[in-house]
Amino acid sequence: MIAVPLALAYLLAVRRVERWPRARTAAWLAGSAVLGLCLALDDARLSGHMLQHVGISLVAPPLLLLGAPARLALRVTGGATRRALAGALSGSRVLCHPVVGWTLFAAAMVGVHVYGLAVRDPLVHGLEHAAVFWTAVLFWLPLVGAAPVPYRLGPLAGLAYLMSAMPVMVGIAVWLGGDSLRYAEYPGLAGQHRAAAIMLGAGAVVTLAGVLGVVWPALLREEARQRAREGVAA
Repeated sequence: MIAVPLALAYLLAVRRVERWPRARTAAWLAGSAVLGLCLALDDARLSGHMLQHVGISLVAPPLLLLGAPARLALRVTGGATRRALAGALSGSRVLCHPVVGWTLFAAAMVGVHVYGLAVRDPLVHGLEHAAVFWTAVLFWLPLVGAAPVPYRLGPLAGLAYLMSAMPVMVGIAVWLGGDSLRYAEYPGLAGQHRAAAIMLGAGAVVTLAGVLGVVWPALLREEARQRAREGVAA
C-alpha cells in the first residue's frame, strides 16, 4: 500500500530536522492515507472509479503539498544532493507556472473522463491515475505549495484560479448526467448519474474549501494591518 512508504519516508525525514510543524506532518499523513485508500477502492463500478479520481485529484494532492515535502527534503539533504534538488526545483519554473498547471489539469480531467474511464487495461489504468494525480499536483501547487515553490498566487488571483476550474468539473458532471450511456463497460444510467453527482458534489465542496483557504488568511492579515494602523493613529 502506497500510503505506508510515503508516511514512513516523511516521518524519517522529520526526525532529522528541528521544530518541523506538526500541522505539516498531519497534512502529509492525511494525504498519504487518502491516496492509499483511493487506489485501493474497488473500481468495478463507475461510482467507485469516480471516487478514486476525486480523491487523487481534489483531496490527496493539496494535503500532500501542505506537508511541504520539497522544503523538508532541502532541510534534510546537504552537499551535492541538496544542490541538485535545488537546481531541479529551479529548472521546473515553466512546468510549475499556474497557466501550465491549470491547462494540464483540465486536459487530463476531460481526457480521462471522456475517453479513458472505460479502459480496463491495468497499465493504461495506472497511467490514467498517474496523469490525474500529477497534473492535480501542478494545479494545486500555486495555491498551497510552500517555498521554494516558484509561483504562489495572491488571494484574488487564487480565487479566480479556483473558480475557473469549476466549470471543467461541472461540464464533466453534466456530460455524465445526460440520458445517453457513455461507457458500454459500465452499463446502467443509474451508476453513471451517481458518478456525475460525485464529481459535481466533490468539486463544489473542495472548491469552497479552497476558496475559504485562500480568502480567510487574507482577511485575517488585512484585519491585523488595520488594527496596526489604528494603533499608530491613536
